Amino acid sequence: MNAFARDTVTLIAERAARLLAGLAVAVFCARVLGPREYGLYSYAVSLVVLFSVLGQAGLDQILVRELVRRDGAADQTLMAALSLRVVGSVGAGALALLTVSVASPPELPAALLVSLLALAGVLQTSHTIDAWLQAQQRFRASSAAKTVAVLLAAVARILAVLSSAPLLGLALVSIGEAALTGVLLGLAASRRGLRLRNAVAAFDREERHRLWLLARPMLASSFAVALYARADVFLLGQLSARSEVGQYSAAASLSEAFYLLPIALMTAASPRLAERYRTDEAAFHRECLALVRYSSLAGFCVALTLTALAEPLVAVVYGDAYPRTAQILAVHAWSTWMVFVSVASEPWYLQQGLQRAYLRKTMLAATANLLLNLWLIPRYGGVGAAIATVVSYALSAFGGNLLWRDTRGFFFRQVRAMLLLPLPRGRL
Repeated sequence: MNAFARDTVTLIAERAARLLAGLAVAVFCARVLGPREYGLYSYAVSLVVLFSVLGQAGLDQILVRELVRRDGAADQTLMAALSLRVVGSVGAGALALLTVSVASPPELPAALLVSLLALAGVLQTSHTIDAWLQAQQRFRASSAAKTVAVLLAAVARILAVLSSAPLLGLALVSIGEAALTGVLLGLAASRRGLRLRNAVAAFDREERHRLWLLARPMLASSFAVALYARADVFLLGQLSARSEVGQYSAAASLSEAFYLLPIALMTAASPRLAERYRTDEAAFHRECLALVRYSSLAGFCVALTLTALAEPLVAVVYGDAYPRTAQILAVHAWSTWMVFVSVASEPWYLQQGLQRAYLRKTMLAATANLLLNLWLIPRYGGVGAAIATVVSYALSAFGGNLLWRDTRGFFFRQVRAMLLLPLPRGRL
């Protein structure tokens, strides 16, 4: 087994463990809390996640690439990224608190939940070390650290839900998980050559400014992605009953659990594709289309299976308390297909410096998502939000590429890959 295959298997195994643990906990929480309480917690989480992209500072797509390219100055790049993310995460928490204070009804204890979850977001900036491990292709060390933290947090969440203050307990577990993951990643990186004291001393303002200029377009696009990924739950909370938020979140938990699989594949593939683009551009383009093809096929199979099994699956998993969840899941499942295509297509934009093209399509998808949610939620509730999600994800994954000249060729090649038609050779 070659190195890429080993890394892919390792990361998929880690994501599978996280998927199963996260899904089991989400199902347990939904059953114990019921649609209304589960809807309240999902509402608070969606609001924090909506602004949490500021804490990523637009670096999640480009940081591994920059660490690979600047191997001799990786310490400077790492600390510059960490400083940007700390500032961004503090700002994200402040914006989330401001929004919840204006938008939430008096009976919702969202301010406390958002405050605690925002603190977890600040602690997650320590996970920047994971990018260094990925750049060094130390995937097993990274996966082990994160898997341990996820499994311990899963047990803690089950205990928290059974406590007298389940929502508060869940938020506190998020803080503990973020801190533990950061500590374990730091220990793993230290054992493999990263000297944290040297990295702190290597902080350079010019490098931070350089990273910021590179990340700005990606920050805007990441916020657009968060907008069309999380605005559905927030708008459901504003335009419908809290129990409808719970019904929708229960369906989304089942389909979104599979989003981790293409992310695992791309985490393993990103360093390889960055190197391939430098040494053999034609091979880079062929591998990008191959990734789109096989990811699309996998995503289609997952979506079809979830749709076909929606009713019996929801009946077994959630019971009678979630009567509308099966109908919502049958629609929302198709967002999984679009996520598989979108994630597999990202290297094509990033390696060629097409961040502005990436921003255009994500802004288009975010705008469509907001307008469709505002139109469909009052009429169809959670089903309307699911329709809006699928349409906006399709625009982001490939549909938006048709509208602009510099991405139109890639659109037709994406479609050929998704339909399993023969692929052209050479540049896209």
